[in-house]
Amino acid sequence: MSAIQKKSGRYLGTRVEYKWWRRYTEAGFVNRGTGEYWIKDGSLFFQHHGSQHPISLPLHKLSEIKMCPCRGRTGGVPIIKLVWQKDGRWLSSGFVLSGLVDKNNNLLTSLRAEGLRS
Repeated sequence: MSAIQKKSGRYLGTRVEYKWWRRYTEAGFVNRGTGEYWIKDGSLFFQHHGSQHPISLPLHKLSEIKMCPCRGRTGGVPIIKLVWQKDGRWLSSGFVLSGLVDKNNNLLTSLRAEGLRS
């Protein structure tokens, strides 16, 4: 059995109904910042540095995966927006994740395969 491979990343926050001023703050999604992410059992997990519990985004709830242009603060790494639905509300979570363009482990392909199977 292989160990879970964690990679570095940054969580940029989750918007409610696509409005920048409405932040989703439930289930640990309130804190933005750096940490590690991994995919396990059909979910994307992100654990902030110094936090004991990771946030979890069930990939089967994804409706769309968007790549957004790089901004100066991301160091040239694209921003990935995961659009999903919970309790009748559309949520859009932003991440800067290492491994997006890694030829051996293409994260974007993995997310699409896991999340958009329906």
